[in-house]
Amino acid sequence: MRNSLWLNGFGIAAVAAIGSSGVASAAASVIEQDGPYAVNTDISAGYYTTHNAAPDCQWARLGVDGVIIERGDGGNGTVTVRVPATDTTFATSHCGTWQIEGGSRQPTGPGTGSLGF
Repeated sequence: MRNSLWLNGFGIAAVAAIGSSGVASAAASVIEQDGPYAVNTDISAGYYTTHNAAPDCQWARLGVDGVIIERGDGGNGTVTVRVPATDTTFATSHCGTWQIEGGSRQPTGPGTGSLGF
């Protein structure tokens, strides 16, 4: 069963990110702006934490064909999300700056469909 991403403009942007091709650059370990980010191309895989998530913070981990693997909404302060290398895209909105962290952290975000992750 396919899940649909909530209507925030992510659906179109995520499909554009998944369907785009181009020269890959070094993957970043900081996400400073809202939007979809291709995992292993735009951003590195790992545990990402934001310490300034707004109450309307929304994020999603996407797989092949834009299928939602996990998503979270709502936040007030610190949220941590695991973004594995097998994900296709990580999309974020109103969550502030995400920074990758080392070590074996546990996700703390308000997930709504973890599927065992």
